[in-house]
Amino acid sequence: MKKVIVMALAVIMVVGLAACSVSKKGNGIIVKSMGTEFHYEKSPERVVVLGYDSAEIMVKLGLEDKIISLATSEYDKSSLDAKTYKKIKDIKVLPDGNWPGVPNLETILAEEPDFVYGTGYSFSEKSCGKVDDFTNEGINLYATEGTVAENADIDAVYHDIENIGKIFGVEDKASKLVAEMKDKVKNVEAKVKDQEPVKAIILEGVSDRKIMLDGGVTFGSKMLERAGGENVFKELKDFFPTVSIEELITKNPSHIVVIDFPAAPAKDTIKSLEAIEELKDVNAVKNKSYIIVPSIQLFPSAQSVDGIERMAMSLHPDVFK
Repeated sequence: MKKVIVMALAVIMVVGLAACSVSKKGNGIIVKSMGTEFHYEKSPERVVVLGYDSAEIMVKLGLEDKIISLATSEYDKSSLDAKTYKKIKDIKVLPDGNWPGVPNLETILAEEPDFVYGTGYSFSEKSCGKVDDFTNEGINLYATEGTVAENADIDAVYHDIENIGKIFGVEDKASKLVAEMKDKVKNVEAKVKDQEPVKAIILEGVSDRKIMLDGGVTFGSKMLERAGGENVFKELKDFFPTVSIEELITKNPSHIVVIDFPAAPAKDTIKSLEAIEELKDVNAVKNKSYIIVPSIQLFPSAQSVDGIERMAMSLHPDVFK
């Protein structure tokens, strides 16, 4: 899925998509997503969800009965708590298309949905199909704001939940969920506000002695800042740049956030990193100061607030005692 994201990001940034927005029209609403306006006279009834991250939001809003089929994206059932997974475990999982966990356009259209919900990465020719592939079939879609808006932060997740709430007429549930998430983040920020930011990186993967990490523009990097960390590669404007061993040694982070992907476990990434002999004196490596975070928690999702809390508790353990 990471390959899909890297390629799709280039398309998204060239198009320069704005954040999602909602406005009223007669008895319905207009929701703008992926630069296109979608009109809703009534709530969608046949929903295809393109990832467990979006499926989880549907469940939290009590909308799982609207989902006719789903794709796993880069996740598996371990990405969800048991209660959430139980509510979607019997929903049809679409077969893979170009990438694992990512169905192709024809497979989605065969489900005859009236609404498709995924990320900005989903709606490209290399992934599940372009926006007009769906609009030409009269299908509305929604792409999570955190995957299309520039410099997206946790606020983008709040907007997504509120927008889905409006689309499906469950605004009260959405408002309650957002309020709970905001309270959790405010509690974390209050604890770390007087602490010196801890120098860290967010490690995506290691391959052929090359280190892929988050630049300063990613959603994860913004989360790290809220958790009281400082991305030592924040000056890099690429989303997932590859840096040299020498650059990492020079930056010498004290902590490394390691993303735990279902298909690429954090323990394997750490093993590959520690196999690079030159890095043995980097503070984070020397002290094994790794913060393992499930991928869904470093992505725009209902679990993003858990990711912020998890990082903050590791970066500033004294204020959480």
